Amino acid sequence: MPYITQQQIDLMRTNFRTEMKKIKEITGAVSEAVFCSMFIINSILGDTWFKENIIDNLNTSEEGVDYLQTSFVTERKGYELQSRLTYLAHSLFLLQKCEGFELKINDLHEVNPTNPEVKLEDKATELQILGMLADSGHEVKFKPRTGVKRQDFDTEVIFKNINLSVEIKCKREETPVNVNSLRRTLYHAAKQLPIKKPCVVFVRIPEHWTKHEDITPKLNKMLRIFFRNKDNTHIKAIVFVWEEYIELRDKRMVYILKNKPNLHPTSGNLYLLNELITTQNLTVPFTTTGSAMKLSFGIFRD
Repeated sequence: MPYITQQQIDLMRTNFRTEMKKIKEITGAVSEAVFCSMFIINSILGDTWFKENIIDNLNTSEEGVDYLQTSFVTERKGYELQSRLTYLAHSLFLLQKCEGFELKINDLHEVNPTNPEVKLEDKATELQILGMLADSGHEVKFKPRTGVKRQDFDTEVIFKNINLSVEIKCKREETPVNVNSLRRTLYHAAKQLPIKKPCVVFVRIPEHWTKHEDITPKLNKMLRIFFRNKDNTHIKAIVFVWEEYIELRDKRMVYILKNKPNLHPTSGNLYLLNELITTQNLTVPFTTTGSAMKLSFGIFRD
């Protein structure tokens, strides 16, 4: 499996700047970061995957709901594309040294136009969350899926010498608000994870869910019932994660991966899990112009 070095990235940045100067184009932090991101994605996942899942969408003119829909119908769509491309590369670069990383590459290769049931949004969400945890200094290990109840999870995270079994679920962007559907997702995750080990479930929810007027009390009620169930005592935390785009006063757009941790009432000494899931690195801003972006493969400044 190809391994991307920092030296390769630095060389690509230098070449990019040189070529832009030749054609008298002004480059900035965003264009340089996106160029390096595309290089990383292409290098790790290969030319065919890159063409089928990114390049072939470049001429798309409809808004669509695809995770990497490369449509610029609205300015917001442009920001989404830039940030998602960049953080996919950010995560790949961070995780490439982790044990079992080739399993994730195999997962990503299942994403292709002839396999519509497998969505890049699901795979990229998992990498994004685990990348942020790895960036925080936690050891990430990938395991093959077993299909066996209580052992059918694919990631372990070592946090303060605690071995956590982790499952990540994704409610896709187009999913309507449905707390019952979310409840079923959590119960399914609980059955996948080992009963005698501390476990954490991350669930990525669409941003529009967070703006629904009565979502909070419904979620809180559902979580209280979930944690009271004796079959779920091994689930020490459920973390809701969502993307958020914020416009600043100077019209810059900031991309944030926000999170809301929910600890099991009887977590005991695992209250420290708050440190795992509220670490600053889980809310890395993607600023589209005017300031620095600190990514795993470099710092980019306008």
